[in-house]
Amino acid sequence: MTPLKLGASLWVVLVGSVSVAKGQTCNGTPSGRSLAYEYAKMSVGTSQGISGTLAGSHAALGVGFAARSVGEISGQQGSMRLTLVLPMGNLSLCPGIGLLYQHDTWDVRDDVSLTAHNLAARAGAGLGYEQRLGGGFSISPFVAAQYEFTLSIYDINASGRDSTTTQVTGDTLSRAQLEYGIIGRYRFLYGGVAAHRTSESKGQRPDMARWIIGVAFSPMLPRRSQ
Repeated sequence: MTPLKLGASLWVVLVGSVSVAKGQTCNGTPSGRSLAYEYAKMSVGTSQGISGTLAGSHAALGVGFAARSVGEISGQQGSMRLTLVLPMGNLSLCPGIGLLYQHDTWDVRDDVSLTAHNLAARAGAGLGYEQRLGGGFSISPFVAAQYEFTLSIYDINASGRDSTTTQVTGDTLSRAQLEYGIIGRYRFLYGGVAAHRTSESKGQRPDMARWIIGVAFSPMLPRRSQ
């Protein structure tokens, strides 16, 4: 089966399923299909973009795009995450894998520019708890841990009067990441906040805080009897 056919088959399974997965509650989005705007404040710089999720009965597929600004450095990033769902009542255990690509550009001088390409592979698991409160409200605290391996390639372009010189170099990085937060939902609207830390973090403040506001296209899960 070609990658295109495999992707199309996965899309059909996720979109066409009648039941909804709870896998997204482990990653800061409500159960079912959703679309959100996200703004993030990093230790240095900011980012903003959109994210979306499709859900089937046992899996959730999330994608996102964001524009980043770090001082004089500007860039974009795209991400994809596939999450499996192991429901345990209102609690869900969500192992998953993902990819992240970042493209950054920095004009060091008028005649010198640096372009960075970062490709990261991620694997980990999360825990999410979705509680229906009644009156159309629900809350979902979550925590997720993952390991990330990043490959970076840097292009240094220096232009002179008569020629342009390009130098290419590379590097790798591996680290552990932790994300935790909470989202609240009222009918089809939801919002929340998440914090990110890594194994390289210092101090008590997180490396990044992410604010989320979005729209859910799937019905809320029924309230469970206590």
